[in-house]
Amino acid sequence: MEITFNQLPSMVALILHKVEQLEKNHLTNLSGFGLGPEKPITVEEASAFLNMPVNTIYSLTSSKKIPCFKPGKNLLFYKSELTEWVKESRQKTVAEIQAEARKGVRRG
Repeated sequence: MEITFNQLPSMVALILHKVEQLEKNHLTNLSGFGLGPEKPITVEEASAFLNMPVNTIYSLTSSKKIPCFKPGKNLLFYKSELTEWVKESRQKTVAEIQAEARKGVRRG
């Protein structure tokens, strides 16, 4: 396809519009991978993400043991915060506890 000089301004405008659309779609699609703006998820989605019953999620939120937002009547969560919460809840292995105990004995 050959473009004339007179068509250049409209073609540039079209290209810019398409690039903006691609950027918008790309950022939306990447949000699930921790890139771009993160979209909040519902209680049901958090339940599926954490593989926990919805009632357990409600119990954890009422006792303020899990990070959430309540902008009105609905609870919302961010997957990144739920992932961090799970990581912080990690139980140490016996080997890790023993290694810490050995380090403590050496210092004393």
